[in-house]
Amino acid sequence: MTATPWRTPLIVAVIGATLAALPASAQRTETGPFDAKSGRFGSAFPIGAARVPDTLAVSQARAWSMVGLLFADLGIPVSVMDSSSHVLGALRVTQRRPVAGERLSRLLECGTGSYGPNAERYTVQLTALASVQALDSVHATVQTRVGGVASPNGLSSSVNCSSTGVLEDRITAELRKLIGS
Repeated sequence: MTATPWRTPLIVAVIGATLAALPASAQRTETGPFDAKSGRFGSAFPIGAARVPDTLAVSQARAWSMVGLLFADLGIPVSVMDSSSHVLGALRVTQRRPVAGERLSRLLECGTGSYGPNAERYTVQLTALASVQALDSVHATVQTRVGGVASPNGLSSSVNCSSTGVLEDRITAELRKLIGS
């Protein structure tokens, strides 16, 4: 994936226009998916061990812009962007088609029914958030968390979905390609 000169302003404009249409509560989250004070992701994810953040040899500002570009390129809908805590991504976004070229059942483990993986048959609300934090002026960490909730069509019950790690690995690999490391 090679960045072209027109791509960055276009992606930033699209993300900006999308966020301008969102209610203020969705644009900035002070509680919920990411707690800026503790630097930890909150209740948007099932209990489970967090992945170790990836350290990149770029500034926080550069990593932040790269993550925004990458999410757009991978088809991850950005519904949350908090520039003060440097968190962006999809928060409980209904997803019915592949993400990053992968079927939902490859990205999320939502259990299996008699007709196969629930992620393929249920309505899935995807949460995929990335937090970019500065280590120093030339290094930043990126922590990505993926999860979801799946509901059988027409029913009010739901199941929590845990990540298979595929999407996080893909984000890390693509980020490293973008920065050339």
